[in-house]
Parts: sequence; structure tokens; C-alpha cells
Amino acid sequence: MPAIKAKPTPPSAPPPVHSVIFVAISGIALFHSLPSLHDIDQVATIQTFTSAVLDNDDQQHPACLAVVRLIFGLFVLITTITRVLGKGMAPQPTYLPKSKLKAAPLALVGLRTLASFTLWMWVLLGICFMLTGSIPLLHAIDRSDLISPWHLRLALLSFEVSAPCAFLVSTVVKYALWPHALKS
Repeated sequence: MPAIKAKPTPPSAPPPVHSVIFVAISGIALFHSLPSLHDIDQVATIQTFTSAVLDNDDQQHPACLAVVRLIFGLFVLITTITRVLGKGMAPQPTYLPKSKLKAAPLALVGLRTLASFTLWMWVLLGICFMLTGSIPLLHAIDRSDLISPWHLRLALLSFEVSAPCAFLVSTVVKYALWPHALKS
């Protein structure tokens, strides 16, 4: 019986030079617009994470904010662990009819189940909830001394990244993926 030969992988090519130049120039230009640690510290304060957005007569207690945020964070953590330790999946991507890409099942098992951008943002959202939930919890139990400036900075930056990405994922899922899935 003849041995089964593996198909050779197609050669990969470096990205186009004009794309590399564009990314490099954009990165350099945008690097100068990043805020300094001093600017971040002016916004990332304990007061920022322990007060309610709506300023009404019934002020939410920091412990209530902490519990809600930590419950959301634990939910994300539990579902992520369940997905990673689960049996995995083998989705078969679909491409446009004129695409040169060949549809083949992808074996996603273990940490590879977190390969998509949607799941990266899911995990980042969970980290954001855990960080922003731990700050009012420590404040409510009078242990604000345990909150380091880096804790506040990471909580603010995780929110600044995860919030717009959550909107992006929601928009793509609603207006691109669902209509495509419903048609096929």
C-alpha cells in the first residue's frame, strides 16, 4: 500500500513593502499621540472607579459596584475556562465564491479555542470587569492602600481598549456575521 504524502504547504511571502512602510509611519505618528503616565494618572483615580456614572440622590455604594463587576468578571472567567478545557470545535470557514482560499476544518482545542478576535475581546472584557471590580471592593473595605497606581492604570486602559472593541464586535456580529449565517 503506498504511503500517504502530505500536501506541500504553499510558500509564504513577506508583506508588500508599501504596507510595511505605511504601518511603520503610522505607528511612529501615533506613538507621539499616546498619553503619558501623568495624563493617565490624572484620570485613573480611585474616585473614577468607585462612583456611579449617573449622579442622582441614590448614590451606589462602592461595594454594590464591586459585586456587579466581579460577578460579570467571574462569569467571563468561568465560561473561558469551560471553553478552554472543553472538547474543542472544528469550524469550517466559508469564503466568497471567487476566493482562492480553500475551505478546510480548523481544529480548535485547548487555548486555540481562544484564537478569534471576538474571544480575545471577551477575555479582555473579563479582565476589565475584574480590575474595575476589585478597586471599589478594596475601597469599600477600607483597604485603599492595597490599590497601586499600576492597578488603576491597567483598569483604565483595559476599559479604554475593551469598550470600543466590544462595540466593534457587536456591530460585526449583528450586521455581517448573522446575515451571512442566516442566508446559508
